[in-house]
Amino acid sequence: MERSNKQARPQREEVDVAELISEVVYEYISRELGEDFLEAEIEVAFDGRSVEVSVDAGASALVEEERLREVVDRAAELGVAVADLIKEGKIQPGGDRRHVLKEALRRIGGSA
Repeated sequence: MERSNKQARPQREEVDVAELISEVVYEYISRELGEDFLEAEIEVAFDGRSVEVSVDAGASALVEEERLREVVDRAAELGVAVADLIKEGKIQPGGDRRHVLKEALRRIGGSA
């Protein structure tokens, strides 16, 4: 699943932002799937005006495909929410992952 938003981002900050988004998305998937979580591939790309977050995850056979898709879709949405919060100055790229996750979940209407 891919999500995107429109924003300008200086290149020197892109790496820090991408790392934070990836870490928060990974944390979310890991927390949601627990012991059934196997792997995740998270890509964060900037085109100068927007950020795009692509997420692909694997889980044990005990996780239904629909549940896995819901978690992956929400994770991509969460990544864009993190980028928006950074752009708005509400969180910093070097911020604590758990705080960032909590704020991003609040932004997309989830629980922390």
